[in-house]
Amino acid sequence: MDIVITGKSALTLYRQMRAGKLQLKAKPIPMAFVSWEKLDGKQVRELSIPALETSGLFTVDRPLDLRVRDTRDRVRLGTVVCHATTKPLPGGSIVELTAPWHSADLLPLEQGCRVLMDSAPLMILDMAGQLCEHVNNGKMSHDVGIMRLTELICEFCGTYARHYLNPRNGEMTFEIEPATTVSEVREYLSRVRGISGIKLARAAVALAVDKLASPMELVVYAAMAFPPRLGGLHIQDIRVNEPLNLSVVPRGTLAHQQLTPDLRVGDRPVVVEYNGKEHLKKYRVRQDKNRAQDYAKLGIYQYPLMIEDVCTADALERTLRDFVDLLTPYEGLSFRARTLRILRDRKYRAARQRLLDTYL
Repeated sequence: MDIVITGKSALTLYRQMRAGKLQLKAKPIPMAFVSWEKLDGKQVRELSIPALETSGLFTVDRPLDLRVRDTRDRVRLGTVVCHATTKPLPGGSIVELTAPWHSADLLPLEQGCRVLMDSAPLMILDMAGQLCEHVNNGKMSHDVGIMRLTELICEFCGTYARHYLNPRNGEMTFEIEPATTVSEVREYLSRVRGISGIKLARAAVALAVDKLASPMELVVYAAMAFPPRLGGLHIQDIRVNEPLNLSVVPRGTLAHQQLTPDLRVGDRPVVVEYNGKEHLKKYRVRQDKNRAQDYAKLGIYQYPLMIEDVCTADALERTLRDFVDLLTPYEGLSFRARTLRILRDRKYRAARQRLLDTYL
């Protein structure tokens, strides 16, 4: 028998795994190898995975979410909520949880029961279905639904993870490997048919980008790259955390062997660096100064930003105007006229406020 963790439980567990809080690995398995036999209530009740029990997944106010094939396969337990899978799932939907120790320590169950979990792309699709339901019920707008889902995709495709129990305000984990890529999510969604939320998911993945290093980088990226109706300036070819080619720079010229700007528009000599609160520390101030000097030696202007530059609609508009001024010599007057028209438009100002309300 296979127990498949899904929903909020899967997302909570996955964030812990990415943050290194749980020493578990997710190994993809073919869908043909997933046993969808009816869950055994006794085995589910006796499920005892120490790593999961300490994670908060089994508390009374957060029952364990399990995926079953049919509504008739649900088990009635106060600590479990079963979610029926009514449509066929494509390959790459399920992963098996493995541990660095013996499997008996991971699963102290009889009859060789395995614990599986939704894959990252399926979690995204599952979230799309939930958001689509909120949109249909009038609890949120379609645009906010797209932005919310894009936020999750960028987290999975980025190098950070939100806190597993307090995603909005809890301590985050940075400088970790991406869980997936935008192209992998897009390919997975292209194979999905007839599942609720698929249109919302495809709209969101079209906006997502790889390698964002923090939620605040997403705010800056969205304000520059998203279409105006979603609060952005729709600037094209924004490169995220892409290292500069320094192979032609003579050795010893720069203090850094590698420079990786947070954001850069094409090959324009303007880069954006978002500096969090840790950059106020003395040693980080020195590092940032050296980095700016290296950029200057390369003929590149560094545009540094902090939270106060983007946390309100007025501050964000000033920041975007400054950025437009920096790009105008390279993008031309038509670019300037288009972006300033977007910044002045009341409808798009409301959209920028909505973007900030969604992401901050």
